[in-house]
Amino acid sequence: MPLEKRSRPKHARLVEQLQVLVEETRARGETCLPSERELGERFGVSRVTVRNAMAVLEEQGKIYRVQGKGAFVCKDKFRQPLSSLTSFTEDMDSQGMVSGSKILSLDFVPATRKIALLLSLPEDSQLVLLRRLRLINAEPIAIENCYLPPSLGEPIRLHMQDNCSLYSLMQTLCGVTPVWAEQSFEVGALFPWEQSLFGEKAPPYAMCTTRLTFDQNDNPIEYVESKYRADRYAYHVRMEAKHAYGEYRP
Repeated sequence: MPLEKRSRPKHARLVEQLQVLVEETRARGETCLPSERELGERFGVSRVTVRNAMAVLEEQGKIYRVQGKGAFVCKDKFRQPLSSLTSFTEDMDSQGMVSGSKILSLDFVPATRKIALLLSLPEDSQLVLLRRLRLINAEPIAIENCYLPPSLGEPIRLHMQDNCSLYSLMQTLCGVTPVWAEQSFEVGALFPWEQSLFGEKAPPYAMCTTRLTFDQNDNPIEYVESKYRADRYAYHVRMEAKHAYGEYRP
């Protein structure tokens, strides 16, 4: 064995071997990995070494571990580009996937000071809250809370159904077209009831987003708070430099 191979830490070599195992397991359509004891025997290393290598794979997002149940292979993540304002339905259709939604609640709620300010409404306004479970290929992927001003919320509340595109309803019922939005991202925790909607194997954390959307007249038309399964969803951004790095600018 070459010197550089012998001198590398055991867990570093094991990480590479386990990465291959993860891909083989995924290719077979399986998710559960062998136990730490079985992996130690298979690769001739201690359970401590296995545990260290598994921790690296977990940090890389290739596996996740469930207390008392073992380690599991993470599925490939769904990717959403951020180059344009599109609906969830349009994003999935463009990738050849079947989108869906299940309405969890749809009713009037009092506006908080924050949301009233964002939607340019009086603080005592009644908003329509549309809470949905978003699906990709019938798999729960996100919980979405959409706050709508009364002018839009009332007709939406009367016509909204499962698996229906909100943006399509805005256009057909109200003549309103979403044109641009401001969106932010951060990592957050799932409440127990939210985690249960994603299934027992869902991690306790999520990719949290907020979005304030404007129409063709620059009026705010929705404020959305969403929580996406962080192990199944990823955002993709293309960036370009404003100028060439080799160009001198005073």
